[in-house]
Amino acid sequence: MGTTGGGGRSTKTNDRGNRAERLTTEETQVIKTTSHLNGLIFLPWLDHDSGERFDQQEYFTDKDGLLSLSPKQQRKLQEWRRASQIFGRAPIFGQQGCAHIVQETVTDCSFVAALCVSMEYEQKFGRQLITRHMYPRGPAGMPEFNPAGKYMVKLFVNGLWRRVVIDDLLPVAENGKLLCTYSTAGDIGQSLMEKAFLKVMGGYDFPGSNSSTDLYVLTGWVPEHIFIQDQAFDYMRTWTRMLTGFHKGDVLLTIATGEMGNDLAAQLGLVPSHAYAVLDVREVCGHRLIMVKNPWSSLRWTGRFSYTDHASWTPELMHQLGYDPATESDDRGVFWIDYDSICRRFDAIHLNWSPEAFKNRASVHFAWELDMGPRQAIYNFSANPQFTLSVGDRDGSAERQLVWVLLSKHLLKTEENHDFIALHVYDGRNGQRIYEPREAMHIGEYVNTQHVLVQLEATPYQHYTLVIAQREKTKPLYFALRVFSDVSLVLNKAPVPAFEEEVKGQWGSASAGGNTASPRYLDNPQYQLTI
Repeated sequence: MGTTGGGGRSTKTNDRGNRAERLTTEETQVIKTTSHLNGLIFLPWLDHDSGERFDQQEYFTDKDGLLSLSPKQQRKLQEWRRASQIFGRAPIFGQQGCAHIVQETVTDCSFVAALCVSMEYEQKFGRQLITRHMYPRGPAGMPEFNPAGKYMVKLFVNGLWRRVVIDDLLPVAENGKLLCTYSTAGDIGQSLMEKAFLKVMGGYDFPGSNSSTDLYVLTGWVPEHIFIQDQAFDYMRTWTRMLTGFHKGDVLLTIATGEMGNDLAAQLGLVPSHAYAVLDVREVCGHRLIMVKNPWSSLRWTGRFSYTDHASWTPELMHQLGYDPATESDDRGVFWIDYDSICRRFDAIHLNWSPEAFKNRASVHFAWELDMGPRQAIYNFSANPQFTLSVGDRDGSAERQLVWVLLSKHLLKTEENHDFIALHVYDGRNGQRIYEPREAMHIGEYVNTQHVLVQLEATPYQHYTLVIAQREKTKPLYFALRVFSDVSLVLNKAPVPAFEEEVKGQWGSASAGGNTASPRYLDNPQYQLTI
């Protein structure tokens, strides 16, 4: 029998998300392998990277070359132009909020929605979230214009903060308009942040994502997907978590539509399969209302509480929300919508939770090589990667504690995801390895997403076994496993028995003896076990 790849132990993370303690040899190899993404290398962020020099005399040109363009961009492109040639000495994230941010030709509504909620968070709470990740920075810690056109962005990629170096060359159309996300205020921070993100993702020809996955890259905040049409959807619990978490500054919110007919979409003022940024969450005058921005900065909801719904906007409600009908005639893509309408017309709510909301964290990187166990481990988990999670200690509270476990698959190439992965959790086994996939505390659903989040109500000073599974192995996979809680955590590789023996056999026409009622039952493969 094979053993799992990657090491594990008691591990705490610092506020950057990169491990403060020494990595195992196996983890170092995983990180080295997964530094290669879409044919480029993105090295882990080190403390001395913040001292990178940007004061060169000549224009900086990225050695990795120009980003690939989408077919639509290629048709419109006139040239690549320096940001300084377009805007002069332009501000970088000098404009607060997201009212000025516009998605252009790139099909990255998920990223632009993520960018919008990040900028709104900075304005609402007065704390840097993503602007502190761009260099060079001025004395106040904000990014500043670099005449040489060299910039560096810190992004959370494949389980670690990594450095992404870009130049300021941007695609421009014949009419002089940018063919990428831009700011109507002439701020170039949004265009540069998008370029760094899309460099990691393989170029401007971006196939699309979901906004919580993109926010994880921008912020390192824990992604959670809630599918509204799922039978497990809890209407009131979801609303309460959104409302409370939003106003405490613990969560970033985005929502997404699913497929719908063009006629219905036009009638509702919505875009099918599109991501939207949530700018505010309020419960006033007996209504549950959400302020939303379309990344296009145009085209808005026409249903209840829209700018056309004069009946719902009472004087008291307008006063409570600062709503002025006179200014709402201008379509900026921002609108109010009630929670009930979201539950009817949208498919998903994406939440990203601050890791700082948890007192303790643990993490491990590991590999699942193709030769580790059978291709389909339906009845036998013996070779699957498994970890023992120990929660709390005997000096702490005896009450059940919330523990979040996030499994993230590392990417080597941006492509359609055919890997269906799951995370199963077992209790009552004292953290020992699991061999038969039954009697799990949590049976994970096999999904072809990059991240799987399991939220547990864990009993203190108990040991749990975490089993990573996939429907069918087709290639080596690399993962990060991160655990969050307010109680102490110890994460170790699940122990392997001291003695193992493997004997291979097969069922063929001569050895398929059937069940006990068959006269050929004794022809079945038989083995003698001596202990």
